[in-house]
Amino acid sequence: MAKKPLGKDQFGIQKVMRGSDYFADSMGQFALNAISGMVGQLTYFYSYFAY
Repeated sequence: MAKKPLGKDQFGIQKVMRGSDYFADSMGQFALNAISGMVGQLTYFYSYFAY
């Protein structure tokens, strides 16, 4: 089933993302940030305590 067109915003610019698309993108960004933070912590831990 095709989704209906999004239309234009208040400035006349064509919309290309829905609210659910923004939510899905933000969850992906959160996951990437969490993983990179954990990798950074592990890198610090294993480099600092290796001596």
